[in-house]
Amino acid sequence: MSKFVTCVIRGRMGNILCILHSLIGIAKKNNRIPFVDMRLYYSSPVSCGIIMDVIRQFNLEYLLNSNIDYTNCRNLKENNIWLLDEKLMKLPKKPDVIIIHGYLQTWKYNIDYVASPKEEYIIAAKKTLPQTEKPIVGIHFRYPDEGTNVKLEKSVLYPYYKKAIESFD
Repeated sequence: MSKFVTCVIRGRMGNILCILHSLIGIAKKNNRIPFVDMRLYYSSPVSCGIIMDVIRQFNLEYLLNSNIDYTNCRNLKENNIWLLDEKLMKLPKKPDVIIIHGYLQTWKYNIDYVASPKEEYIIAAKKTLPQTEKPIVGIHFRYPDEGTNVKLEKSVLYPYYKKAIESFD
């Protein structure tokens, strides 16, 4: 019998991509099939639309599955929302379906497979971004960056961020 794993998806494009990327890595590490059941999000049309847009734009339709039997399932909670939770890297053998509740916002969940989806994400992002004369620059600060009260100027990446900020009009 097949073993499956899914997670609760929240946020917008960046968070959703990180969650799906983490889900894929966790599934591979645990020899399980990753899936997204859109029935879980129908009560929130906005979330449902954003999730579907990300799945389509980044060619992740293979994750969609609404034929999962939740009779034999277990909910697991991520312990720390910004750090690798080791228990998710070694999921229990039973039950057949595991639902992860958490943010899954670290690339480390997919460290062994990080090269495979990366190129697909870049290609899809290039297809969806508008063509402009000026480069498109975005800065995404994770919550730990804000929570530590560290000034941007003291960051090791300050020269990178400074150059990116100067690209804005």
